[in-house]
Amino acid sequence: LWGGSLPRIEAYGYSAVHFAKHVLAERGDSLVGKRCLVTGSGKTALAVADRLIALGAVPLTLSDSSGFVYEPDGISQPKFQKLHQIKQERGARIGRYIIASTTAKYNDPPSIFDIPCDVVFAAAESSEIDVAQAAVLADSGCQLVVDACHAPVTPSASRALKKFGVLHAPYKATLAAGAYVGAYEVPDLVNTVDDLTAKVYADVSKTAVEYNQRGDLNHGTNIASFLHVANVMDAHGAI
Repeated sequence: LWGGSLPRIEAYGYSAVHFAKHVLAERGDSLVGKRCLVTGSGKTALAVADRLIALGAVPLTLSDSSGFVYEPDGISQPKFQKLHQIKQERGARIGRYIIASTTAKYNDPPSIFDIPCDVVFAAAESSEIDVAQAAVLADSGCQLVVDACHAPVTPSASRALKKFGVLHAPYKATLAAGAYVGAYEVPDLVNTVDDLTAKVYADVSKTAVEYNQRGDLNHGTNIASFLHVANVMDAHGAI
């Protein structure tokens, strides 16, 4: 009625995935073949799963407040389309998917974080990963935990992940590109998000190295954010 563009919520999911892509690329790795846990099944989580499939990764799970579905061999594009269809129906729960799949498991194992994986995309809710779950992920060989919503990893869990040698990509960095383009009509959303996340990651990585925190994405993000704000304040004459 009033004009303007509809919010592009999927941009946040794309942003998280492409940030992870650049994190791994700097380490000579990629998302191809990576077994990924995805929590949540809202628009952002669905966008995460969609982009993971497109980039050759293997999303294993989606969840909601009723539980989670787990495809041991991964969620293929046809299976994703069925899950997407289910979640578009008002009030539909993720568990309905097991009727349409002969291979899916529902709430098995008891915790979604008990499933061995390479990467986690936490897109369900704040503080969904605590210290105990961080330890479980580390023990199962998880390499990277990516925030795909607001603060899904508790501060203590973030410190624990660092102690265990698991990278943690914080939401202030992973969702930055999504926040930038999410309110605009962008003709080539995927490539625009990829370019922006590349710049964000480069800034975070460079800042971490400069301040003797190499590989620490949390410190790199927080310091880079502070410096950007301080530089703008200085440019406007603030002290």
